[in-house]
Amino acid sequence: MKNQYIVQLKAGTDIDVLCQSLAITPKIKYTRMNGFYAILSKSQRRTLHKHPDVQTITRNRRIILEKIIQPVISDKGSIVSVAIIHSGGIDATHPDLNIVAAYDYTSDQVKQIVETSLGWKYLETSSHAWKKQLYVKGHKLTAATVWTTMGANKLSVEQAADNWDLPQEAIEEIIAYCEANKTLLEEEAAEELRLMNESHCTFKPQEETDK
Repeated sequence: MKNQYIVQLKAGTDIDVLCQSLAITPKIKYTRMNGFYAILSKSQRRTLHKHPDVQTITRNRRIILEKIIQPVISDKGSIVSVAIIHSGGIDATHPDLNIVAAYDYTSDQVKQIVETSLGWKYLETSSHAWKKQLYVKGHKLTAATVWTTMGANKLSVEQAADNWDLPQEAIEEIIAYCEANKTLLEEEAAEELRLMNESHCTFKPQEETDK
């Protein structure tokens, strides 16, 4: 869905104030997750990526379910498990709902798994022994490598695209993915550093002996 994005703001950020300041017209406002859905230009996306009040920016995607399992509901009011996917969130306090127990699939770990399953256009999973982050398709290159290198060298989207010979859309997708999965990337960077330190060997020169 071209140029359609779901933007989640940090807690306490006013949706209307932010949108007005950036000349953005939200199509839908999400009060529970504090965000909005809108059609964004490239300049608006770049501004949002750098904005301190923006939590995540995710491209709107169509989800196709390969198989739908119908829940079995008895006339005796048995408890059933139901999974609901809805970008606007679910109002658990609604009088028509009687929720006995529930799991909130909005944590960073689950969010990363969900976004991976949606299928990124330029990113893919790898067979790495322990890394869960996504790689750039057709390259032995993690999304984090592109993202951190851009930050360290202050590369623009255009410069990064030219540097790695990728479409600008791919760079924007990499930025969106990394911004949405900061916790995962930080954890894997720390683990990689730990493994490097463990594998580092210090050799002590052998002392000479008198012959």
